Amino acid sequence: MRISLATVDDINNIQSFINSEWKKNHILSQNLSFFKYEYLYDNKVNFLLAKVNDEIHGVIGFIPNSIYNKESYSCIADKSDYCATLWKVKKNSIYPSLGLQLLQALRDLDQKRKLFCVGINEETLGLYKYLDIYTDKMSHYVMINSQKTFFKIAKI
Repeated sequence: MRISLATVDDINNIQSFINSEWKKNHILSQNLSFFKYEYLYDNKVNFLLAKVNDEIHGVIGFIPNSIYNKESYSCIADKSDYCATLWKVKKNSIYPSLGLQLLQALRDLDQKRKLFCVGINEETLGLYKYLDIYTDKMSHYVMINSQKTFFKIAKI
């Protein structure tokens, strides 16, 4: 098995993996433009892939918090921290520690940067604590537009 950064040539396979292993018809598996908007910077795909014979067995995505630097509007700033996103291993994986290996590979990418994650699954809290990664709950705030009277999502 090999863990490495994804390339543009991997995008279709990542989308297929998301559709079959994460969630059928997920927007990232169905909408190439959105996938590229979220994960493609300067022709680099921000996913680590665990592959066996070119078959994806696990993925972990990441998004830098500072995409552009002052000199170039097409690359990630050198000291950008990054957010771990979609993290998934095949349901029938024969590699019991593959998820941990992917997370560690992401943590090892650039030790000068900070890795954070928003919206982690409750089932993974024990794993984060085992790895001595700080977790907590964030406070959420909202400001309601007093000019609006009809809301499609919010329940006021």
